[in-house]
Amino acid sequence: MGAGDSMTVQVLNLSPRTTLAELNTFFSYCGTVRQIQLLRVEDQLPYALVTFGQPYAFQTALLLNNAIFEGQPICILPACATKIPIVSDGDIDHTQAKSQGVIPEANMLRKKTRKI
Repeated sequence: MGAGDSMTVQVLNLSPRTTLAELNTFFSYCGTVRQIQLLRVEDQLPYALVTFGQPYAFQTALLLNNAIFEGQPICILPACATKIPIVSDGDIDHTQAKSQGVIPEANMLRKKTRKI
């Protein structure tokens, strides 16, 4: 990873229909977007790396974690964080996925709540 990583976020759980223009519009509200890379890996949902021009823009983007984008919640993490591969439920065997450390998107997005 390069020098711009300190102001780069990774955006996970993107819709397969997501475009660079839509990502630019969404993240430009945070501040100056220097670069967007939309990456598509076989058998995974696309993800993006978004690099900002100012630290406040980077911090604001992190606050958008779990925001609804293109009809589904997205995960936004610093680029230096470990990326969790996300695959659709229909594409994997759940027993195999657990043994390999892959978390299906439906399980990853499910939140546990407790009554106090």
